[in-house]
Amino acid sequence: MGVCCYILQGRPDTDTEDFNEVVNCPAGTRISLPEPSQVTFPLWATATSLSQPAERAHSGTHQVVANGPLPPDAGASGGSGRLRVVWNEPAANSEQVGAINGYVVQRRSRNTDGTWSAWSGTVKAVTDRSHTFTGLADGIYQVRVRAKTDGNDNDPNTTDSKILGTTSTVRTVAVLAASTNLPGAPGGSVAAGAQKLTVTWQRPDPDTGSLVYGYTVRHKVSTAADSTYVETKVYPRPGLASGSVEITGLTANTAYVVQIRSHNANGDSAWITVGTTHTPTT
Repeated sequence: MGVCCYILQGRPDTDTEDFNEVVNCPAGTRISLPEPSQVTFPLWATATSLSQPAERAHSGTHQVVANGPLPPDAGASGGSGRLRVVWNEPAANSEQVGAINGYVVQRRSRNTDGTWSAWSGTVKAVTDRSHTFTGLADGIYQVRVRAKTDGNDNDPNTTDSKILGTTSTVRTVAVLAASTNLPGAPGGSVAAGAQKLTVTWQRPDPDTGSLVYGYTVRHKVSTAADSTYVETKVYPRPGLASGSVEITGLTANTAYVVQIRSHNANGDSAWITVGTTHTPTT
């Protein structure tokens, strides 16, 4: 069933009246929104007939707030009673009011009649990049993440308030008690450069059951103890088959050991050593 239009719904902070605008599909369509200091709206997609109930789009669904942080990249992995959500720091927004001081992580579940439950979630610290929902029943879930700020514009004549940023793309995942698999180990390679190493990996194959959501790369001087490993966690965009990360600030002409492992909602793969040793150049 094709999508023929979009409905923008929201409520401006400066008014208590909701607005509801229908936007047809042709490219270049524009709508006029109210002139509030801050507007929040979800994007809905309807089927061929406007008389049919609207359904949220599976992806690309955002709630947008003026002067708030931009959307973070977020991914999710469902396992046995668990839902793991990860995200990256949003890009800078020159119009953002206040500094980011945390993240709102939300989930909802699909009901048996095809509707969705209300969003619920938790607030994480500004340094956090992941959260795990546990004790979940089997089913289909959606998750989203948004940054929040303290709303401090440094103007003593205005009232400061918390401002929520644009939500990430909504991710839809399955939680199944039977999905207990740990991820396989990724493939990898290392290229040496001037005081750096570039580590490239390939997603484990087959990537079945609980999907891989991220990787950890660690390195140490080859002659040093294992306790000296330095770890770097990487959360790539969902669905990417490969990725890479640069390890910089290394000592030239010194041999390093590099290891990598993958993660899904159920846990971690074994560490694999990529090659033998790798020596940055000057």
